[in-house]
Amino acid sequence: MITEMDAGIGSIKLALKSKRMWRNSVIIFVSDNGAPQNDDGGSNYPLRGGKGSLFDGGSRVPALIASPLMDIKGVPYDDLIHFVDLPVTI
Repeated sequence: MITEMDAGIGSIKLALKSKRMWRNSVIIFVSDNGAPQNDDGGSNYPLRGGKGSLFDGGSRVPALIASPLMDIKGVPYDDLIHFVDLPVTI
């Protein structure tokens, strides 16, 4: 899935560049919650719990923000961000 996301994000970035829109763009990808805990191959390891639980595996998810407008690039952010804060912050 990560490989597909990387390719998809690359396609979006190329499309924005071809339309000369990239320099004023902010791309944000956020998951809704952790993987389901069933036999379909979902895993939140090393976190406990999953979709529908209050454990970290059900609430901590990866996110990505990409923009040429950001001063700091390539730095992981390990603190919490609540999705409803993003529109106001941006």
